[in-house]
Amino acid sequence: AGAWVANILLHIRPYLHPNMVGGLSGHECMETAWDVQADLAHAVFAAADHAVLFLDYYKFFDSFDHVFATQLLQQFRLPNAATALFYDLNSNAQRYFKLSGTFGQPFTTANALGQGDPFSLIAAFCYVSVQFYNVQATVPHVGISAAVDDRTMYGVTRDVLVAMNLVARID
Repeated sequence: AGAWVANILLHIRPYLHPNMVGGLSGHECMETAWDVQADLAHAVFAAADHAVLFLDYYKFFDSFDHVFATQLLQQFRLPNAATALFYDLNSNAQRYFKLSGTFGQPFTTANALGQGDPFSLIAAFCYVSVQFYNVQATVPHVGISAAVDDRTMYGVTRDVLVAMNLVARID
């Protein structure tokens, strides 16, 4: 799947929000901190009204609906074969509970993406990118960055609160 994902990322990279880092070549996760640190330092020296918001999805990969995630990938123009494979792997996967070394009966779920699956990472990039474009269109002066699903928003307190309320409705 790694070679497929590398090719797909080349295709969709122009559509991903530019402030997405983590798992993308040419970016380091620490990039999410640099702008925030500089912005906070400026606010301290200027005694400016400023807020920083760190957001992490609760059970992000465990909560993704298979149909929604597949349709999201289709909207980002992933090849049909890739989205069909993604849906099949996630909707037909058999899962097991393991307790004290003993496995229970197999079951399937209507949500949850494979953690460690590169296609799940692409779905996360697409989802957060859509959210970031929405925030940017509503409050353009709020700084935003994300390392996969760990998002940071910063700026004037009033604007950060608007952004927070916007993402809370989406989350």
